[in-house]
Amino acid sequence: MDYLQELEWRNFLLQRKVRILNDLRSYIESADSYELAAFAKDMGSIFTPSGRSLREIVNYILSTGKAPPGWQPARYATGIQPPLSPLAAPPTVSTGPLSPMSPAHDMSDISAAAPPPAVDTGPTVSPGDTKKAVPKPPAALELPEVQVTGDMQSTGETKSTAGVQSTAEPSLQTGKSEDLKTEVLERLNARMKDIPAGSFIMGSEDGRAEEKPVHKVNLSSFKIGSYLITNSDFKAFVLSNPEWQKDRINPEYHDGKYLDDWDGNEYAEGKDDHPVGFVSYYAAKAFAEWAGKRLPTEAEWEYAARGGLTGKKYPNGDTMNDTIANLAKRFRGTTPVGQFEPNGYGLYDMAGNLFEWTADFYSSYSEEEQTDPRGPSSGDYIVIRGGSWISSAAALRVSFRIDEDPVRCGYIGFRVAE
Repeated sequence: MDYLQELEWRNFLLQRKVRILNDLRSYIESADSYELAAFAKDMGSIFTPSGRSLREIVNYILSTGKAPPGWQPARYATGIQPPLSPLAAPPTVSTGPLSPMSPAHDMSDISAAAPPPAVDTGPTVSPGDTKKAVPKPPAALELPEVQVTGDMQSTGETKSTAGVQSTAEPSLQTGKSEDLKTEVLERLNARMKDIPAGSFIMGSEDGRAEEKPVHKVNLSSFKIGSYLITNSDFKAFVLSNPEWQKDRINPEYHDGKYLDDWDGNEYAEGKDDHPVGFVSYYAAKAFAEWAGKRLPTEAEWEYAARGGLTGKKYPNGDTMNDTIANLAKRFRGTTPVGQFEPNGYGLYDMAGNLFEWTADFYSSYSEEEQTDPRGPSSGDYIVIRGGSWISSAAALRVSFRIDEDPVRCGYIGFRVAE
């Protein structure tokens, strides 16, 4: 191949890389790992020098919080047509690691690179396979019985956040575990909001594939917590139930990040009214049962999040920004529960701050009308909702749903229902 043809090819590769980076950079910088993984799934097949499968790409994103080296969505890789007479073996171009937490990706790095080393992400499936061939979660739905013991203290550090003052109740005081439980239960009961029976259209015609088809759902009345469960609430639980403490929890019930921002049984000073994060589905379910409550179903969660509004994107309407919710890393962490205005049902943080566990195993939607739906009786993934403090506005939509491994301990919290 002559010199001009080689230059054509190198120019094509350069255009392709610049297009990928320009098109994805702003999205990746603002997205959290859940959105990035969902985005990868939406791309369909993946063009990557190492030939990794779609599942490997998604698992890599979820485990590291960044795009894997050499990741190039197929529709971008083919968006620019190559010259008619390509080189026999064009050089491989790598986009390099694109971190959603990084404010500035180096756009000058356009040199060719060798395929990155393989990442061991466990069993995989091809992009066209609809089954999820990942290890089944432990049989932790049969949660161990809880015992009541222990006392309570609190130490650590925190950053202050500007804005509306929190309306959350004061933190727990030092005392015996039975007294702590009583105090928590009184607080939880005072926070429960009555949600009237009614019907709504679940999902979104304008959303991702997982949000379709839209369908009518009829729900009986129920109650749901106006706030996310706080660090203070959860500390009373772990002190009353030693088997759920950070250094004692069964390894089958978490991914190694359980209460990752705590020091032992202590959360950071001043964060007693912040939502507890880095809790797995199993830990959230255990807390709910200890408190005599349960996790909300996915349908209950969406109905409650809509706050009585019809056809709106977010809990308070069609507008979303950092004066309405904690999103897009604006506050560099969680904010106290109740810092932002509630929705029409008096519920706080139904968008942003932390994703929320629901009670349902993930399944695809159907068009059939449903009454008081429950998810499948078993499955590999649990639905999470609501978006987190590092999410872009797209993940805070009331219809946005993610299928998550129940052992996952990330920017996920929960609220209780009954």
